[in-house]
Amino acid sequence: MKRVLTFILIFSLFSNLSCSNILTGLANKESDEALYEDAQKLMDAQSWDSALAKMDLISSGFLAREDVLETWAGIYAGKCGLNFGEYFERLGSASLDDSTIMLYFMNAFTQRIIDPPSCYQAQLKIELISEDPAERSSGQNLFMAILGMVKVGTYLRNAADRDGTDNLGDGSADAGYSSCAAGDLSDSNLNQVISGMGLVTSNLATLSAVLAGGDIESALTAINTACGGSCGETDPDEVQAGDRDTFRDILRTGKDHVVPGLRLGIDNLCLAGVPTACC
Repeated sequence: MKRVLTFILIFSLFSNLSCSNILTGLANKESDEALYEDAQKLMDAQSWDSALAKMDLISSGFLAREDVLETWAGIYAGKCGLNFGEYFERLGSASLDDSTIMLYFMNAFTQRIIDPPSCYQAQLKIELISEDPAERSSGQNLFMAILGMVKVGTYLRNAADRDGTDNLGDGSADAGYSSCAAGDLSDSNLNQVISGMGLVTSNLATLSAVLAGGDIESALTAINTACGGSCGETDPDEVQAGDRDTFRDILRTGKDHVVPGLRLGIDNLCLAGVPTACC
């Protein structure tokens, strides 16, 4: 049943799957088709590293297939921490009444094993199909929007919430943590957070079509207003110092800010004024 549900999810998520018969060549256990089938089985079992090891054995020509790139991205996203069905279901009914958008992203991974760099690897696989959302399917763009949220959440959880049971967080920023301090949230990790928001922003039309309003969509609109062009960058290597300054200010805000449109961050230590005054 788990296998069936996984394939239903993949087919509903990606609208551009190849119609080729992956069963061809399975008699040869070392064929690309057989290795790919093995990788999919390991993906279903959430054995991410083993699935990736199988993918590494597949020929470069086979790996360039669009459906294979989608699967490859899905494996990396799973290793990062994404359970697409669970995450998407929670997203549609999310409430931010006593939270913020950034806390919501971060808290989705409280007490969960995560591997943030794998989110970036998932992004790179879909970008091999195209870096332009206009040249990707709606399913691929939805995946990228969700992946952006997960990328933001895992990097923030890994930096800001490391206490709690087994050091997997307790749902709030650790005592002494400051989003202003590069020692707490490094520039390189912040670049990944910012580019995660860029993925959300650049695929927002697809996401909005399935969210149909609600707290998350309103909060995404608010954060785009607050950060402007700094929320538009999807490449972490292209993030500039000014973008980081803007985003550190935003992360410094929280649910008690006097301006409703600036209740966005995780620190809850910038309570008044504009975000540029926070750090």
